[in-house]
Amino acid sequence: MNAVFWGVGRGPFPGTGAPRCGSLAAVQTKGVDVGRASSARMQEVLLGGVEHYPADRAACQALCEVLPMATGLAARSRSYLEGSVGRLAGAGAAQFLELGCGLPRQDNVHAIARRRQPAARTVYIDNDPVVLAHAYAQLEESEEELVLAADLRSGGLDLAPVCCHLDLGRPVAVLAVGLLEHLSDEAVRALVRALPAGSSLTVSTLACEDPAQGRVIDEAMHRVIPGAGGRVRDAAALSALVPGLHGHHPAVDGMAPYLAEGTAVLPGR
Repeated sequence: MNAVFWGVGRGPFPGTGAPRCGSLAAVQTKGVDVGRASSARMQEVLLGGVEHYPADRAACQALCEVLPMATGLAARSRSYLEGSVGRLAGAGAAQFLELGCGLPRQDNVHAIARRRQPAARTVYIDNDPVVLAHAYAQLEESEEELVLAADLRSGGLDLAPVCCHLDLGRPVAVLAVGLLEHLSDEAVRALVRALPAGSSLTVSTLACEDPAQGRVIDEAMHRVIPGAGGRVRDAAALSALVPGLHGHHPAVDGMAPYLAEGTAVLPGR
């Protein structure tokens, strides 16, 4: 049975506004458990969007109890993604691969890239059925963008579908923003191994130098989105998983949760 979705509600994280083209009200999806929070829709809540359900809003409230700065971190992470795409395209990047792309925003990767590189091509990957339905609806007539379904938690990335759209013999700007905290160490290593040699990997991920606080956040993530939590790492653990990653931005007091952000150039093989 098809279901039609649109986030509406009241409280700290309300769904507001009227349905727009490509919104949950206009997208048909199958088999979506609306009573189970989704990390992609939670991100939509934190960014002030409308396309979410009561379960997503409740999950965000629970997360904010242990991570009060969650809304600010989500906004900063999105800003970092958009700025990174502009910088990469300005430096010559014309192929983009966004992993865990989430729900479309007003300014998406392909649009930002094309302002600097008119012929830029982009591949979006996600495993959320609502995200995929949105992306398919918005990009179905585009020849420069491709949307693929893949669950990166299982480890690795099948590049066969990607190579039909991107030239993997040339560098690809790979974006993993808000993703690594949902993956195990093994899944991150498998992902890095699978990426095209010589490409760049841009990361923004929740980090914490206080092990006890990190565990509290981990437990909250697993509780509100079972199966989608990974771990909140410290800078040393991230550098070990993604060699060459630079640009960490610790919190002012050094121990509070923060976003580890940076770009690593993957070695040639």
